[in-house]
Amino acid sequence: MLVSYHRPTELFDRRATRLAFLGHMFMAAPHPITLCLGSFLAGAGWLSSSAKLKRSMGLLLIVFGSSLFASILGLWFVPPSWAFKAHVVNGFSSLAVLSIMASAVLYGLLSIALLDLGRRLEEVLFKLSAVLLAIAALAVLSLGLLVAFSLALSYAPDVPGLREGLAFFEGSMLLSIVSSSLGNALVGVGFARRAKLMRIIPERDLQVTPVGVKVKWLGHAAFQLTFKGKRLLIDPWISNPLSPLGLESLEGADYVVVTHDHFDHLGETEQIASKFNSTVIGVPELVMPLGGKGLRVLGMNMGSFIDVDGAFKIALVPALHTCGAGQPVGVVLEVDGLRLYHMGDTGYTSEFQAVKEAFSPDVVFVPIGGYYTMGPREAALAIKVLRPKIAIPMHYATFPVLVETADGFVNAVKSLAPEVRVLVLKPGEEVGL
Repeated sequence: MLVSYHRPTELFDRRATRLAFLGHMFMAAPHPITLCLGSFLAGAGWLSSSAKLKRSMGLLLIVFGSSLFASILGLWFVPPSWAFKAHVVNGFSSLAVLSIMASAVLYGLLSIALLDLGRRLEEVLFKLSAVLLAIAALAVLSLGLLVAFSLALSYAPDVPGLREGLAFFEGSMLLSIVSSSLGNALVGVGFARRAKLMRIIPERDLQVTPVGVKVKWLGHAAFQLTFKGKRLLIDPWISNPLSPLGLESLEGADYVVVTHDHFDHLGETEQIASKFNSTVIGVPELVMPLGGKGLRVLGMNMGSFIDVDGAFKIALVPALHTCGAGQPVGVVLEVDGLRLYHMGDTGYTSEFQAVKEAFSPDVVFVPIGGYYTMGPREAALAIKVLRPKIAIPMHYATFPVLVETADGFVNAVKSLAPEVRVLVLKPGEEVGL
């Protein structure tokens, strides 16, 4: 199971998404009590968003549910002798009228927010629900006006046109109930799809619950992965300017994976493998010369997963870059069902769609520095295609020509793939997955 490191700022965290899902499913039932409960739950979910419109709508949902609940209590429990009861009997209480008018605004805001979410997330259900709830907004607005009209004329039942108006009132009520119920049902299903509450569990998710995988960023493109008592290094340029440790500080390395032979990725591979008797993994043209020096090597090519000592699986995938030996690659690792994709050095390429279809990575280590690799915008476009659970930026701030911070990437992902968690690590920081 992936740990949630911070709340996604453009959509919701998983708990809030589930609250929104449950709330809108309750609101899909045309009953006042379920409508109140659904308003509270959905409002709590929408309040978790960083967008002002969505937070405002969450607050309005809670206010709407509260006022409607107060109206119901007045209708059911206020003694008939109270003057307030007479107004309720004649139509609705003034609080109910306010609830109706507030709900018209609510449905309008909700349709705008859902249309925006549908566009950002390419979720058709959100777009359809936005249309339905916009219809509900118009119907509820007409309903509120007619309620106010009927209350104003309740003491003069013989006013011409009142009966026709009340007939239109019934039609508006029916339209609002049907459209809001269908709209909220689609919202609930849409949130369920985004939260993967209703997905068919892939075969790899039916395996044993994953053991913990610890990821430590060593600066630039160098990472240390720890799992099952093993240590695996990727692109171990330990002497990079951002590295928090030196070669002498390494405690061990069972495996070293190298994406290509540029100095800032091959790094100290030979010294590390010689010191710790590590197995060096990469394309044959890169690792076989190391094997000729007496090091343990595993030469493989791009294709499919291979099992390594029963500890993990590894696959190499294409990367759009240059190198001197063989071809540059990205690396996909699988540890008990958790898939991690180190992209190596790469530009934006259509190969990302193939990686998504073939391997569907959960965690992506993505270069964002530009000049030699993708910049922040291209990296965010890659994340939009791959749709992992977590994206970890790398390959920046090392050289003067590279992007200095991950801020541009973080903001671009918020816009293009807001459901993806961006985890910005500090050099030397270690997190558990």
